[in-house]
Amino acid sequence: MPYRRKNLGRTQVPSSTPGYAPLRNHLLILTGTIHGVFAVATWSQKGDWSANLIDTALLFIYLPLVSKHHHIDYIELSVTNLAEAKRFYGAAFGWTFKDYGPEYVGIQSSQGGEMGGFALVEKITRGGPLVVLYSDTLEASLEAVKGARGDIVLEPFSFPGGHRFHFLDPSGNELAVWSKVLSSDT
Repeated sequence: MPYRRKNLGRTQVPSSTPGYAPLRNHLLILTGTIHGVFAVATWSQKGDWSANLIDTALLFIYLPLVSKHHHIDYIELSVTNLAEAKRFYGAAFGWTFKDYGPEYVGIQSSQGGEMGGFALVEKITRGGPLVVLYSDTLEASLEAVKGARGDIVLEPFSFPGGHRFHFLDPSGNELAVWSKVLSSDT
């Protein structure tokens, strides 16, 4: 299949543009496919950009520019009751799950695939790494955790960069939820 490319333009992005940051060869896919074609924008370190339409057959050339190297890819929580863990996290955060038998459940990602899982254990030992979830609305998340019968162990508090609270899930795992703002009114 021949490489079809249509240049949609090239311009200079001023450093005063909201969201501007000098990035090195950053790639952003702007739209999904339309008749097998993607719209793609690339930025240079100087702040100029170009947008192009490319065949989906050539998308594999661009994918290596996006690296997940050393990013946390999967979180596995130990739980004492799989059904109760699914009920709690589904009610509090809207998570969905895939069962893999009587001792393991996968946590489905809203972007596809899995982001973690629950492993069945007899007893939880607190004090391991703290998993911190992000929320756009901290107060709503706090109320959702309370409504799902989570135990709030640290009420919302400020820290450099935002606000957060800590809770225990039904198995006794301590997690936290943070946000840049305390409420939508702030």
